[in-house]
Amino acid sequence: MNTKKLAIFGKLTTRRIRLMITDLVHQLRDGEIQLVAASLSFSTLLSVVPFLSVILATFKFLGGDDILYSRVENLLLLYFKEAAGAQFTQIIKTAIRNIHAGGLGFVGAAFLVITSFRLMHDMEFGIHRVWNQKNTRPLIKRFFIYFFLVIVLPVFLAIYVGFTTLVRMEFGKQYLPGTATGVSTLVLVLYLVYKYVPDLKVKAKSAFLSALLAAAGLWVVQSTFTWVTVKFFRISNIYGSFAAMPIFLIWVLTVWYVILGGVAICASTQRRQLLENEENTGIL
Repeated sequence: MNTKKLAIFGKLTTRRIRLMITDLVHQLRDGEIQLVAASLSFSTLLSVVPFLSVILATFKFLGGDDILYSRVENLLLLYFKEAAGAQFTQIIKTAIRNIHAGGLGFVGAAFLVITSFRLMHDMEFGIHRVWNQKNTRPLIKRFFIYFFLVIVLPVFLAIYVGFTTLVRMEFGKQYLPGTATGVSTLVLVLYLVYKYVPDLKVKAKSAFLSALLAAAGLWVVQSTFTWVTVKFFRISNIYGSFAAMPIFLIWVLTVWYVILGGVAICASTQRRQLLENEENTGIL
């Protein structure tokens, strides 16, 4: 009897997994993830320096001292350095500091803010496109959300830098390993994105599962690109700097593929769960 129940359970589980994979494939296809990822990659390339400049300038405006500012800047540029090498990261850092030291005036500052808001708008639009869901939030509400994020992100970065500094201490190493801290923070950020960015009610279970899978995918991507970058620049001293840009472009595109893949997983699992609930209700 137990063997028969196990066989039935195995068949149901296999069927459910097959349906979830089918739903995910349809979600990726209908959401046009290739076009959305390419569009977001292009927006990122245009907006990365203005966005980082606005975040760091806001941090400075809120009272961040020079030591903490340097640590926040290094944290923001760390992943770029791992993906594209130190020389390309130095170019971005120099561009940011030139912007801060250049005295852009009102028009220049407004351009930076608008470009940064545009990146957040494109991300929001891309997530709704993968969901196949229309964004019904009023424009003024979106503006205040973007403005709130620009204020909150520097505060969050300062808290995170302070927390990671604690982790590096002996007490932190004993109870809070550095890798676990970084992965947990990444899962939390992705969970908040998957849960609250879509203009609909997203179940916590679907958002958390998607955040876990996407965080694992991003960790694999970052580890792979770090290894490729180190090996490539070690082998090729002549073409290493020249190849930094295409490597960075591929990295940005891959990262967006993983993040949007998490959105598709969240949407497909939630819709599958709703369909199963409707079927169970119909049977009852």
